[in-house]
Amino acid sequence: QKELTELQLGNLGYYYANALFVQQDFRKSILVIAEILHALNVTISTQPKLSKIIFSMISLQKDMRGKDMAFIEQLPTVSDKVALVKIKLLQNAMGAAYLYAPKMIPELTAKQLNLSIKSGASDLFGLCLACYGFILSMYSNKPKEAQKTYGIAVTMNDRFSDAVAI
Repeated sequence: QKELTELQLGNLGYYYANALFVQQDFRKSILVIAEILHALNVTISTQPKLSKIIFSMISLQKDMRGKDMAFIEQLPTVSDKVALVKIKLLQNAMGAAYLYAPKMIPELTAKQLNLSIKSGASDLFGLCLACYGFILSMYSNKPKEAQKTYGIAVTMNDRFSDAVAI
C-alpha cells in the first residue's frame, strides 16, 4: 500500500469536499477540509469561539498592514502546488462556511490571505481579498479601507483570465 503525497491528499480532499458541497452537506464538507488541512499542517476551527474570531480579524489587519496595491500586484504567481491546494481547500471551506458556519469566515480569510502573501497569488486571491474587504466593512467599520481592498481584489481577479468575476 502506497502512502499519498501531500499534493495527492490535498487534491483528493478537495474533490471529496466539492462532492459533499454539491450534495449540500456543508457541515461534513467543512469537517473533511479541516481534517485534510490539518494533515497539511494548517489548522482551522470548525466552531470558532469569539476570541478566535477576534484574533483572526486582528491577524488579518496585521498581515495587510503596509501592503498597498503595488505590493499586492507584485506578488508572484504561486508555484508551490501544495500551497495552491491548501489555498483551494481554504476557499472551498469559505463557501461551505458561508452557508453553514459564517463565524469561520474571518479565520479562513486570514489563513488564505497569509498563505497567499507567503506563497504567491492565484486565481482565488481576488476572492480572498474581496472577503477581507467585506470583513473590513461589516465587522471593523472601515468602509474606505474596504473600498481600496475591493479595488485590489478586482485588479488581482483581472490578472488571472480564468478567475471568477467579483
